[in-house]
Amino acid sequence: MNNIIVLVSTIVLFGIQNFKSDITASFDKTNIDFPIVTNQTSGQPAPSFKDVEPLLQKYTCIVCHTEAKKLIGPSYKDIAKRNYTDARILQLIYKPEPSNWPDYPAPMVPMTNVKKVDGLKIAAWINSLN
Repeated sequence: MNNIIVLVSTIVLFGIQNFKSDITASFDKTNIDFPIVTNQTSGQPAPSFKDVEPLLQKYTCIVCHTEAKKLIGPSYKDIAKRNYTDARILQLIYKPEPSNWPDYPAPMVPMTNVKKVDGLKIAAWINSLN
């Protein structure tokens, strides 16, 4: 019985979040659809650095970020410590929130050129560092 209640609650919550997301997206001037994901249960192993390195170079992430040391932006390990979902990291790639990292002199530029699939792959790798 408890499993049914949890399942129904999840379906209702997910439906409400998607409805809310659809309304928000219609008013968003950038027309970027930010998925609402509450967990990371893809069941697939996280990509390795070797898998994401070409993407980090392609999208110039490596200019401001390194795996373990503060550079212009926070290290990937510091980002991983925030326990953001992959979808949240993708949101922050597209629309950075400088207030999340007040100790850095320059805010991140929105990287709307990053393909969704690539951003999620990078995010999965970042989260694997935690």
